[in-house]
Amino acid sequence: MQSRLTFCRTEYKDEQLEIVLEDLDISTFAVLPGHAYIRNITDIDIKAPAPGQANTAVGTLTRVYLQGLQIQLQEVSFYYKDKTASIGPAEFNGILEFTLPPQGVDVDIVIRTIPNSTAGLREREHRSGFLDIQRVDVKVSEDINLSVKESNHQILMSVFRPLMLTRLRDALETVLREQLRALLLAADAFAWDVSARADVFADTGLPRGASLVGGVWSELGHLRRT
Repeated sequence: MQSRLTFCRTEYKDEQLEIVLEDLDISTFAVLPGHAYIRNITDIDIKAPAPGQANTAVGTLTRVYLQGLQIQLQEVSFYYKDKTASIGPAEFNGILEFTLPPQGVDVDIVIRTIPNSTAGLREREHRSGFLDIQRVDVKVSEDINLSVKESNHQILMSVFRPLMLTRLRDALETVLREQLRALLLAADAFAWDVSARADVFADTGLPRGASLVGGVWSELGHLRRT
């Protein structure tokens, strides 16, 4: 399955370089990976303080590992500045195309569901969410096909291309990692708000299923207004 994603502006800066990508159109982003590994561990903690009484806390740890995601970037306007350059130009701009080989991008995500114990419920309230995102790692293949269609230093571009390719790969890993983490946090915040709104509907006497549906529509309406 393939999707189409567009980001108007993507920036990456550190002590050594600055990269800006405009009109980042991921025109062929294959969602179906070459390999997917999903592991889920469920912890159940049962405490019985007295006969006939039992408190059960449930938490999960989930790892999602995807290999071989495909990305192709077309007609991307770029600005590249090497802050450590001592020979030749330090700033390049133009239009590039960026294609990953079949192995593409590897994504490794580890998420812990905060248990519904007394301490866990306090942690949920503190975070305003249900999830503890423990790891989001992205690895981009070193075998990258980078084509610079236009540049302000077209001839010198071929000389500095290997260095720029390495830096662009590192920047792409960082950008994708941050965007994935942001998507997970947004999904967790959405689920938390829906749960809070569902509790309000449940207080009116609605069953849990109807309360959740009402919570979803209420949150969607809130997002449209804001």
